[in-house]
Amino acid sequence: MSGNSRTNEQNREPLSKNERIRLHNERIRRAKRRKKRVFVTVVLTAAVAVIAFLVFFVFFRAQSIRVEGESRYSDRDIAAASGIENDTPLLLLKSDDIRSRITTTLVYIGDVQVQKQLSGAVVLTVSETEAAYYINTTGGIVLFDASGKVLEYPAAEVPENCAAVIGLGEVATLPGYAVMTESNEKAAVFFELSERFRAANLGKITKIDISDSKDLRVELDGTYIVTLGDVDNLAYKLSIVEEVLAREQGNAVNRTITIDVSSGSKAYVRNAEHTTAAPTEPADDSGSDVSSDVSNDTPQTDGEDANETQPEAQG
Repeated sequence: MSGNSRTNEQNREPLSKNERIRLHNERIRRAKRRKKRVFVTVVLTAAVAVIAFLVFFVFFRAQSIRVEGESRYSDRDIAAASGIENDTPLLLLKSDDIRSRITTTLVYIGDVQVQKQLSGAVVLTVSETEAAYYINTTGGIVLFDASGKVLEYPAAEVPENCAAVIGLGEVATLPGYAVMTESNEKAAVFFELSERFRAANLGKITKIDISDSKDLRVELDGTYIVTLGDVDNLAYKLSIVEEVLAREQGNAVNRTITIDVSSGSKAYVRNAEHTTAAPTEPADDSGSDVSSDVSNDTPQTDGEDANETQPEAQG
């Protein structure tokens, strides 16, 4: 086949002078078109870069700061804490940095939403946080919010609706920054209990005791003491507590009621008058369906019958 190609080449008639000139000129034109396309691309890219530079670094700059939302701090204090300087290019203003500066300087601000407008206005929408927990230390009272940010140390007094935390150990006490403990494991247990109980909305948390990781206790409304054992199967334990609280409404008058779900399968309710056992089947935290019978077995006096109920099983 290669022989045929050589034969074809030998048989091909030589190009005329005019044909050679035409092909040469065509190659030159194609080369010029390529160069023109490259030149146009470079010019357009440079123009876009110049326009972007002018837009973001020359024309659109911070001209004013507007504060929205409720806060105990003045707009002037919030603007100063943001660190935003007048005439700063909007592109250089990092929302995360602004948020961090404000929430660490003005500790009772929990979050800041930053909006940069082409008019040059920077809008800061703030929301407050509040003391959710306190710890008694040798140096005084430490107040911190539900996220773990230290708000005051030493605090002059404990605010209303602030829950005591026992067993967390020594903590770092720099206001504006996350509370740091000597035990990361205990801190993880505390925050898991806090988040789970708040999400379940079982009542106002008045005390969390994590002194013993195998005997965790949470006090609700200053009346109910929930003994959990460890954190295993926590979601199911809270579902049992929810059933018991619904049944015990109105019984907790001038008394303390202990709800023991440490077994993970049943609740023992103890108060000054009686003890109630509500057996259920154990389940894991995966949320799988559990079929169980829940009964109330109350020590009987003469002539009294034990009440039995079968609430809807939860898993």
